[in-house]
Amino acid sequence: MLETLVLQCLLCLPAQASAAGQPAPVPPGRASTDAPPASTDNAADSPTPPPASSDAPTGLPSEPPEPPRRARLTPPELVADSLILPTGHTLTGQPITLGSALAGIPDRAEQLEVVRAYWRLVETVAAYRFQLDYDRRLQQAQVPAGQAARPEAARAASKAQLGEAELQVLAAQHTLAVLAGLPTDSALPLPADRPHVGPYLTRFGELFAYRTAPAAARRLDRTLPLQFQTIEALANAVAAADEACAALADAAEGGRGTDRVDSLAALHRLQRAWIAAVCRYNEDIAEYAVAVAPPGTGGAGLVGLLIRPSREPVRPLVSDEASGVKPAEFTEPVRVPMAVAPAAQGEPTPAVRPSSGEPTPAQRFADAPVPSETPDPHSAPEPDPDGAPEAGTDNVLPPRPVVPIERLGPDGQPDGQPDGQPDGQPDGQPGDADSPAPADPAPADPVPSTPLPFESDSEVAPLSNERPAPHRTRQTALRHAAVLPPLYTGLAATPPGARAKQLSLALHWTRNLPDGSGEPVELLPCLARRTGDRRALIAAYWTVRQGAAAWQVREQHRQWLEELALAMADHSPEARRLRVARAAAEAASAAAHAELVEAQFYLAEALGRSFDAVWPMAVTRPHAGDYLLKFDSLPPELGRSWPLRRLADTVPRLSANIRETATAVVASDAARAETEAAWLDGAATFGEVLDALDRQTDHTLAFLATLTAYNQAIADYALRVLPPGTPDDQLVKALVTGE
Repeated sequence: MLETLVLQCLLCLPAQASAAGQPAPVPPGRASTDAPPASTDNAADSPTPPPASSDAPTGLPSEPPEPPRRARLTPPELVADSLILPTGHTLTGQPITLGSALAGIPDRAEQLEVVRAYWRLVETVAAYRFQLDYDRRLQQAQVPAGQAARPEAARAASKAQLGEAELQVLAAQHTLAVLAGLPTDSALPLPADRPHVGPYLTRFGELFAYRTAPAAARRLDRTLPLQFQTIEALANAVAAADEACAALADAAEGGRGTDRVDSLAALHRLQRAWIAAVCRYNEDIAEYAVAVAPPGTGGAGLVGLLIRPSREPVRPLVSDEASGVKPAEFTEPVRVPMAVAPAAQGEPTPAVRPSSGEPTPAQRFADAPVPSETPDPHSAPEPDPDGAPEAGTDNVLPPRPVVPIERLGPDGQPDGQPDGQPDGQPDGQPGDADSPAPADPAPADPVPSTPLPFESDSEVAPLSNERPAPHRTRQTALRHAAVLPPLYTGLAATPPGARAKQLSLALHWTRNLPDGSGEPVELLPCLARRTGDRRALIAAYWTVRQGAAAWQVREQHRQWLEELALAMADHSPEARRLRVARAAAEAASAAAHAELVEAQFYLAEALGRSFDAVWPMAVTRPHAGDYLLKFDSLPPELGRSWPLRRLADTVPRLSANIRETATAVVASDAARAETEAAWLDGAATFGEVLDALDRQTDHTLAFLATLTAYNQAIADYALRVLPPGTPDDQLVKALVTGE
């Protein structure tokens, strides 16, 4: 019991408040990390903007004052609001705390399953709540005459999705009831505790200063801070999307009805993504707590390592009246939503930031040096080095490293990249009749320190023969500078097999990764140092390679949006939608980074190196050409195996899918450039530009996923048909060259 109390003091949240109900003292010059910051978006708290100066330069139109924006909900407020069910909901059940669900379950594995089921129930209830709100706002949306077809289709789909969301809640309720051992005649459970949405202090160095850390704890110590980054970025995206919806709802009649439908759909997608990230974060917190908790820790002790449950009685979650629907208390202070304000229960007790003598909250695994970037006028100032947000700011993420955006030349290689295959890729890929064997590999990947220029190879024609006004000249120049020409013009006329291989070369070229992202290691040395079977190691290796390429794609998408932001008027509808897209791209990049670090852990574990300070980074490029199976020449006893026949059918299909997906990437790249050109000419909307960017990124990520599945299937096939004692070098040759 004493060990559990010590862990509760070390782990989880910032220090608890005093027993008297007053906030504990905060060290001078430091702010509480859990206290909601004073938002600059709150019109009541914002200073009156200074009057426009009469000495302002002429030639540029003065920007209209931005309308007052609604106060943003902080992440604790957002998660509390998501569990408040309005009048008209159809869920039934009895609120149950996490501690009650864990009561009487001493087994660690069973405890973890119950916690996961509890947060899954929270996710489904919140998703149902978001679907209700989405459906209500769709019904209330005012649509101009002649634009009702698409909104009506969205409303019909929303009704069906609402029924599906209710079924998801019902399934999660029954799962938790079974795992928690509730009596069969009791009411179905509903969540009464909220998940944690603040930083989680793992205290890894203190807990394992004199003993060996479990592998899971080491992995989670590095990935939990990255997951918190994702939650913060998604919360910013949800807030920006909600502001965009409010701006459209407050706009004058006559606007495009499709814009309102699209903005509501974007908000709904981001809300679902946010609550899913929150619950995944809390599931991983539970895994960490189970890994470090002393033996014999009961349900109440485990809950103390996950959240800080309130000492007050649990309030009901479900009520016939909206005013009576109140979530359970939690230590993170929450502004009560205006629509369903419960009765006052005393001042909240904010948690206190650790004092200067205590370790600070876990930071990102490895922040790269930040190059000079143009500041975003809508972002808050940089947080202080200790992680405490400045007063009057929203939570903002630190700037991210810039990934250069590269174009492929006529030979299919990125501009400025030497021919060949760096990263230790063996020469030649027999079996692909459409592509010649690549040249000798270069000794190392060039890593440019700055992005390549965005200028087009040809001059941009003026929009009209008349001389435009000075402000139009500047805006047009900014938009042309932000638009990116096609990246893969050199691959458009290339045969499909060669196109897939050259696209793989470009995407798996390590342009830039976060500093400290890992030790470069090729596949052959990995096989020589393996601790288990070769199949598991090869699968982990290709997953890391995909994760690194996917992170670069996500960063490239984020950089595209940063460039477009330079061409937007500060308070225009385009700028509002771009803020949503940029926040979502930041969250996607943070999530990709977390997935990469997690994949590196499993590769390090397969090499017996999970305890190293630096985990390996895969650098060998996967095979992207055809693969010669030689299935008909195999011995009869092998050819009659069902697993082998499945692989013999799957590998060629995956190879064809790679060629088709590569074609889709090149085509979507051309379509994106065409849409941007139409936008410059006024023939396309900015929303169409963002949609085109999303499609190109989605197709590119699908290509990387298919390429990984293809190489893992090749490994399965090769390990089944090659003799058990085949040397590692021959196996690698069979995997990455098709021989």
